[in-house]
Amino acid sequence: MGAIETVPVNKVVLPGEEIDISVPMIAPKEPGLYNGFWRMAESETGRRFGQRVRILIKVVDSSSSSSSGEDQVQWSDMLAQLESMGFVDKGFNLKVLARTKGDLNKAISKLVKRQEKKTGRRH
Repeated sequence: MGAIETVPVNKVVLPGEEIDISVPMIAPKEPGLYNGFWRMAESETGRRFGQRVRILIKVVDSSSSSSSGEDQVQWSDMLAQLESMGFVDKGFNLKVLARTKGDLNKAISKLVKRQEKKTGRRH
């Protein structure tokens, strides 16, 4: 997916502290769905820790005309993505997708907020 292998975090991050990390990426040229996975790692040993972060890129063919419904990832695919991220209540996930009109990023945001309320901590 045209991304660098590592992104150094040049500060000590204390337990419970939050930081933003960005990874510049270049989307593939060929249309299709592309997955990538990232994990945090210790700089000295390379030992990985924490949850994997999944990256999903959908590259569409800009030269073809298609309806907006065809341009969106199918809901069943989105439900599978949410489940792979740990949101396993399919019925609730479907309700959230309906409320967000299929906007996966908004749905994830709402599900994370719900999870934070349940656990009493931020992720």
